[in-house]
Amino acid sequence: MPTARTATRTRRLDEAQTAHVLQCVVEELAERGYDRLTMERVAARAGAGKQTLYRRWPSKAEMVIDAVTAWKTPPEVPDTGTLRGDLVTSGRALSRIDGFDSDVIGGLITAARHNPDLAVAFDRNFVTPRYAALGTILARARDRGEIAPDKDLELLVPLLPALVFHRTQLIRRAVSRDYVTRVIDEVLIPLLTAP
Repeated sequence: MPTARTATRTRRLDEAQTAHVLQCVVEELAERGYDRLTMERVAARAGAGKQTLYRRWPSKAEMVIDAVTAWKTPPEVPDTGTLRGDLVTSGRALSRIDGFDSDVIGGLITAARHNPDLAVAFDRNFVTPRYAALGTILARARDRGEIAPDKDLELLVPLLPALVFHRTQLIRRAVSRDYVTRVIDEVLIPLLTAP
């Protein structure tokens, strides 16, 4: 007959427990960075058994990849009918980046340099969907005639995220809605609409 200890040892995580563990992974990543994040710390924080985590995720990297995937859902692509309206609406998500988000992103970028699987997952689940959303906004604006047909959108798509990255990761300053709007109005739109 199974004991309480055996039952705990063989228990699997349900959907809600998995979501809780993944949130704990993100919190540990923000506080400690990837290198100091351990299965033991995550298990303690989540109130789960370490073996339960290892059954679900055979390695720390796989657990972090799942956490990154679940952490931020891909952005919705607004369709206000104007380039500026779409960029400002889309930029609201960037203006909500806080110190916690910045720490998580910094930890992921550092870890991705040394872990190719994590780099691929971070790019696929975090970076690429955001660039694709901006690419859709710019392509629609080009179709409406707001952007010249010969503009290199692939070159311009990363501009806004790059400036936000510079502000949050390099000079460690907050990204306000005013900052994002100024970048859109004073940098991005003039570049996109210049003849």
